[in-house]
Amino acid sequence: MNKAKKAPSKSASNSANPTDKHGNASKTTRRVPTHHASPANRKPVLSIIDDTLAPRSGQQRSPTASKKERQLQGILDHSPNLVFVKDPAGRYLFVNRRFEDVFHLTREQIIHKTDDELFPPPQAAAFRTNDRKVFNAGTPLEFEEVALHDDGAHTSIVFKFPLRDEDGQPYAIGGITTDITDRKRIEQALRESQARLALALEERQRLDADLHDNIIQMAYAVGMGIEQSRRLLNQDANAADETLKAALTHVNQVIADVRSYIQRQDPLRLRGDQLIATLTEFIQTLQPVHGLKFTLQMDPGATQHLTDEQSIHLYCMAHEAISNCFRHANARNGTLSLQAYDASIRLEVEDDGIGFDNCHAMVHGHGLENISMRVLKLEGQLQIESMPGRGTRIIIDIPLRKRKPEHPYLPTKASRPMA
Repeated sequence: MNKAKKAPSKSASNSANPTDKHGNASKTTRRVPTHHASPANRKPVLSIIDDTLAPRSGQQRSPTASKKERQLQGILDHSPNLVFVKDPAGRYLFVNRRFEDVFHLTREQIIHKTDDELFPPPQAAAFRTNDRKVFNAGTPLEFEEVALHDDGAHTSIVFKFPLRDEDGQPYAIGGITTDITDRKRIEQALRESQARLALALEERQRLDADLHDNIIQMAYAVGMGIEQSRRLLNQDANAADETLKAALTHVNQVIADVRSYIQRQDPLRLRGDQLIATLTEFIQTLQPVHGLKFTLQMDPGATQHLTDEQSIHLYCMAHEAISNCFRHANARNGTLSLQAYDASIRLEVEDDGIGFDNCHAMVHGHGLENISMRVLKLEGQLQIESMPGRGTRIIIDIPLRKRKPEHPYLPTKASRPMA
């Protein structure tokens, strides 16, 4: 060094050959307390590392080299990032001022200490594991590490790299730590905001589908009932009165359902036979108006296997499909079937009406789009068989054990003519 060596400290003067606590020969590095010395008296980082790891007897540094080291020392001490150097055994050889400030330790308390002596065991183990990865790889690596600060855990990106001697052998590992805690918090807040937005959009989509498949269809049934009452009024007053009573019942149900939607409650609670009874009543309301004769093939046992969510979706899908038969199919006969199989529940709605083009209907048909969405949520399968002039058949399979669908909508290539 270009400066004369100062007298040994008290700890070093007790023995002609001083040793550290590990029994090793003490290093020639002189450490000056960070907060009690001027920057000019602080040991430059390159001198500290070189003197500690590979001291060269009799070798003096030029004034130019010492100046460069002091410049580097100043740069590192003013860096907002934590900078450190460790030997292969994990002992700290250098830390910058930011490292000392963050962990409230002086350089004297850190140098020659390992992570195990400075940090909690899990934190120290993670640091040491990443250090070994760099030594083993022999190349710079980047890690995301967590360290405890005064205000809690902080996450940092740590860039670690091997330092090599003149022979190219790694003799130390350097590290530069960039605190990304604020960024992680912002990212977490963004994820939570996106999750809330997705939930709101999903709720809006569900409400849109429920209003279309339930409220609108029920209102349509009410309108059909009133129309039928008008026709019967001059023919059979009693029949007209019964039809109006049924329409009034449906109006009250619509009001109750709307009120439930406003209160953010699910208006439908369909379990067991109640699902079959509700669908049967809906068909009976529409049948006299259109003259479409529906045959019901309902297995009471099938509904016992359904969850509340499956029952609601199944009801809404059947509601939509049945309503389409009455409003658009111009059919004479229809069939509603609900059957249980080993691993699924199958709902089928079939009519012998005018049919439609599958591709056109899926693009422009809001009702079929809702059915497809509900099938996807239930991880089921939807199959639509229809051709112009040959009727329509909708098949919905709901798994009793959840499984991923190959695709929620699988139109058949060869449509089956209706009888």
